Amino acid sequence: MTCDPRIPADEQGDIIASQAAGYRHVHDFKTGRNRIAKRAEEEKWSVERTEAAYALLDFKYGPHGEKQRLRLQRVVLNALDRRDAEFFKKLGRVFKEQATTIWKNTTRIERFLLAHWTEALGAWPALCLLTDIDLTQVCVQELRQENLSKAAVRKVRQRLRLVHSSRNLTAVRRGGQIQSFEK
Repeated sequence: MTCDPRIPADEQGDIIASQAAGYRHVHDFKTGRNRIAKRAEEEKWSVERTEAAYALLDFKYGPHGEKQRLRLQRVVLNALDRRDAEFFKKLGRVFKEQATTIWKNTTRIERFLLAHWTEALGAWPALCLLTDIDLTQVCVQELRQENLSKAAVRKVRQRLRLVHSSRNLTAVRRGGQIQSFEK
């Protein structure tokens, strides 16, 4: 991942970490990992059952690397040892379902903010360098969603845990549209 050179070097680590946290939040929320953790705690699931639930979730949403394959293999073998018919019913349902990605249920603004938080987008600087007002204007112009408000964009940014740079750029406007940015 390349960073916009206008992001102050002393802030790059925190800003990139906030972008990663946003991706994790979207993944956990959209895939249901947070719901599994809460339910496992409330219902006092065994370690094996909790791990099986996570393995099924990881298999359903991917990525399917060697680590995930070995984890699922271990969980399946444990379920075989326990003669856990319920696990295999759930596994069958996962195989029947169509492959799903975490982005299926995300909003355009969530995808846009996460994708361009630290990287410049054409004429636009990295979005972390913009104030909420300018960020809203860029979202309106790029996404062509005239109904976006500053409060809505701020709420999405905060929910994704994206951190602004302390050194924001100033927008140069002509005819109500942002033309460029300056320090």
